[in-house]
Amino acid sequence: MQFLRPLVWLFMQSFHRVRFVGFRKVPREIGPEGMILVSNHASLVDPLILQALTVASVRWMMDRSFMSSGGNWFWRRTRVIPVEFGPKDADAFAEAIAHVKAGGVLGVFPEGGLPRPPRELRPFLPGVGAIVARTKAPVLLVWVDGGPRAPSVGESLFRRSEITVTVVDVVRFEGREARDVKGITARLRERIAAASGWPLNDEPMPHLAERMTRHDAEQHPDHVRRPESPPSVSSPGNSAATSAESI
Repeated sequence: MQFLRPLVWLFMQSFHRVRFVGFRKVPREIGPEGMILVSNHASLVDPLILQALTVASVRWMMDRSFMSSGGNWFWRRTRVIPVEFGPKDADAFAEAIAHVKAGGVLGVFPEGGLPRPPRELRPFLPGVGAIVARTKAPVLLVWVDGGPRAPSVGESLFRRSEITVTVVDVVRFEGREARDVKGITARLRERIAAASGWPLNDEPMPHLAERMTRHDAEQHPDHVRRPESPPSVSSPGNSAATSAESI
């Protein structure tokens, strides 16, 4: 796939005017500790645009529901790691950690989807903090603004747009901070919020909230509200435990 990159980039620049800010902050070489590329999610072409930041191939964690069967060849060639935002993601989580520890570059959109309306930051799922804590890898923190608004990758590729990619910083977590999953997750979100000036929307992405509710119901059927029985109150830790296994 390396030889296709110049052609892909030429194609992308033909339809999308891309401007990079802070490019000099990007490490020229990836160390043996690997690297985690963390970005907000602005459009469906983000992975192709962000690949231009590094010569190393970025393996992206991606919502399985967006991976159409027609793109199976592409998913295999780019070694995408599919996630479902639930208990079944343990294997994906382990594969992501192993990839980084082997010196690879992992790409994560911790909001778990495309926020609508745009130009706001949804909650970052704690899986990103867990991966950083487990690998101790540096984080290439990026803010993306702009991009095509289209319902599919195919339409996004051919819909003209303007995109600004800002490299916020290379963030390293050390000492106690490096073990604080919630703290890492919160700090990454705060840094992008400070760079962008965008408001924080603390409501989780609707599709994620629905999946987490469904997973919680499957794991704890006694907590599901039934018309014939009095309503029960589920443990507040259940959804958090489920989402912690996802990105």
